Amino acid sequence: MKLKERSTQLSFCISSIYGPNDPSFKAFFLEICNIHALYLSKPWALIGDFNMTKYIDKRQDCEGNIVDTESFNDLIRDNGLIEIPLE
Repeated sequence: MKLKERSTQLSFCISSIYGPNDPSFKAFFLEICNIHALYLSKPWALIGDFNMTKYIDKRQDCEGNIVDTESFNDLIRDNGLIEIPLE
């Protein structure tokens, strides 16, 4: 979805994300996100649930997977994404 902020006319894209629960699909999912980012010429907002965490110690349901955490952080870093904390 492409939107434009009225007062500044800043255009940006929003994607609603629901990441895979199945570990065998996570690398492919992150690759698709990276490829999508290559084709965007506007700022990109991602909202939703990636089913991955930035910090391995934040996992509540299991021990977590360090490779998934590192790959997720690579996506964030490589695409200049920032987390906006929500309550």
